[in-house]
Amino acid sequence: MSHPFQHLAAKSLLKRVAQLFHEDGIFIAKDSNIVFVCGGPYSDTTTMRRRFMDYAERKLPHLRMFLAENAEKDYVTHDEPEFHNIAEFEELIAEVSDCVIIFPESVGSYAELGYFANVAAVRKISLIVHPADMQSDDSFILRGPVDLYDKHSDFRKVIHVDFSKPNLKLISDRIIKRIPKNRLQEIVDLGPFEDVVNFGAADGYFSLGVLIGGLAKRSIAFEMTQKGQQAVKDNAAQNSLSEKVVIRGIADDSARPQLAELGYNTKKGLLLCDIEGAEFSVLSEKVLDDLKGTTIIIELHDRMMKEGLALREALIARLPKGAKHRILTSKPTQWIGNADIEAMSDNDRALICSEGRKVLGEWLIVTY
Repeated sequence: MSHPFQHLAAKSLLKRVAQLFHEDGIFIAKDSNIVFVCGGPYSDTTTMRRRFMDYAERKLPHLRMFLAENAEKDYVTHDEPEFHNIAEFEELIAEVSDCVIIFPESVGSYAELGYFANVAAVRKISLIVHPADMQSDDSFILRGPVDLYDKHSDFRKVIHVDFSKPNLKLISDRIIKRIPKNRLQEIVDLGPFEDVVNFGAADGYFSLGVLIGGLAKRSIAFEMTQKGQQAVKDNAAQNSLSEKVVIRGIADDSARPQLAELGYNTKKGLLLCDIEGAEFSVLSEKVLDDLKGTTIIIELHDRMMKEGLALREALIARLPKGAKHRILTSKPTQWIGNADIEAMSDNDRALICSEGRKVLGEWLIVTY
């Protein structure tokens, strides 16, 4: 597919990007999760919010934690000098974040607790951590806004903890379990595997990545092009992985017999499929039945095809009995906190963070 960087206007930006990577060691966290934390004053080291932020820095490094008021300050400072409705800004936070944690321990945090309860989009991703010593039956907070969170939040139910001796792991476990995951984190959480099979291996990014990351003992790469097969071979050699990589040609009905010859165990393997729309023909009912028990992650391309979502529905209908499925949707690249990216113009920032997709990225996750 074409990429925005191919446009002539991107020439000067590419030079700048190359300079940043070579000189500054710049790194962008792809698909990372954003969590906004509301509560008492961050400057007070005894508040629940401050203690949880300190804990998260050590225990949840893969999540990007932000203070809502800091984001609001940056928004007002760097945008045009005009009036901003803070309530509208809080809704904006909910739109870009994956979770909003509220520790009711200050006037401001109680206001957020009540306000968010009445905004469906915010309420849906909010996790409330409430003081355990305030659980009286006639509590307006518990019978009002907290009850709404318990009914509608993806992070429900409200967690009651002793603020003097909080169990912070209880909070982090809830977040990890409920927060939306990206496709890379899905692989990590579902693994490790004996084998990872890659339909559409291209240059071997995923085929080799799972080996380097210790997520598989062997990688079986199916790639239809000679150029791609050679790239996988060369990259495996450069990373001293040649003995752990098996390279095959096009992924079709012959794939399953080939896997059987290689001793592939369907119950201990993972199939990654990215074959640009061919997934709807290659993954026939027979192939899926032969692969029953295998964890499968399929990049969907139906939005780019004439038949559209009907192809997706037919693929899901072909899944073997006992299979569970869900759809994973891509999220924007998170660049907040990266000074080099923040300093760019909106257009340059959009170019460097773009994957060049023509449609929304979606993956079908199949487990047993």
